[in-house]
Amino acid sequence: RRNTRKVFREDGVEFEQCVDTAELPQYLDALMDLHQIRWKAVGMDGAFKRRPLMAAFYREFAPVALANDWLGLFAVKDGGEFKAVQFGYKYNGAFLQLQEGFDPDYLKGGAGNALRHKAIEVCIDDGLKEYDFLGGTSDHKRRWRAETRTGRDMLIFGDSWKAAVMKRAQVWPTGRYAKWLD
Repeated sequence: RRNTRKVFREDGVEFEQCVDTAELPQYLDALMDLHQIRWKAVGMDGAFKRRPLMAAFYREFAPVALANDWLGLFAVKDGGEFKAVQFGYKYNGAFLQLQEGFDPDYLKGGAGNALRHKAIEVCIDDGLKEYDFLGGTSDHKRRWRAETRTGRDMLIFGDSWKAAVMKRAQVWPTGRYAKWLD
């Protein structure tokens, strides 16, 4: 809460939620740019740069999700400029947080945590019962009191010869050849 108050005490800093399809491109561009900036700061490429098909999926599916009230897309802006963006889906009473991006130099990186705090408040106001960080554990998630759950990876095969080759070769869970599953 202290961090959230610090961030939103600054003049011109606002919390926003994307609710209009016309706004989606700017939110998604900001998400992908800030995600890359954050990972580049630690010497790595972000997920969208490493996996362009994932970026394409976000761009294609986000309008569908927004139209069906499945999308949670939140931002911290300062003077209209994106400083942090968070992307996830609402499903079965939970918010499934998929990706985020933030400027690590902005207010010493506090915008990302302030954004998460505000996003959780929106989730509570919307009647959601769970905020799921997804994907592994980290000290950051522990500080938010996240609980570790075990899950399973699953790949569903069709009846094609390509699927038969994948089953026989046992390439899953690496997913190296998942692009074969047209």
